[in-house]
Amino acid sequence: MDARPIFSKFEIPLMDKTYFDSDKTISQRLTFAANKYLAENKLDNDLTEEFGLHSPTIYSGNIASGDRFISDSGEIERFRSELPDVLCVEMEGAAVAQICYEYGIPFGIVRTISDSANDDAHIDFIRFVDKVASHYTSGILENYLKNI
Repeated sequence: MDARPIFSKFEIPLMDKTYFDSDKTISQRLTFAANKYLAENKLDNDLTEEFGLHSPTIYSGNIASGDRFISDSGEIERFRSELPDVLCVEMEGAAVAQICYEYGIPFGIVRTISDSANDDAHIDFIRFVDKVASHYTSGILENYLKNI
């Protein structure tokens, strides 16, 4: 988030915050559900090759959110130096987190990352959502709901 010069860099406008904490229990359960799904399900070989997903990995940690698509390796390096604890950048999670924060609703965020946000970030996003992300997301959520 960068709403300068009106707000400080990384400050969420009108919130006097730079981040929202997810619920630890929800986050742990989502991580468990994701690991379980990944252990039980494999992409078919054609999709593995098409999207370069040879060894999908589960990460749990901080997510940054912004208003633009990141596709430049120079930008990635700037983010890494300014926000070394951030694992990925996406565009929707902060809106969910902010609404949950404002209404006192515990939350967790799950992301299926489509690319490395570098100079090679040119996949067919709609096909990725249809063939990969939708399956991972529904499988993770199914595991999560079975275990709460």
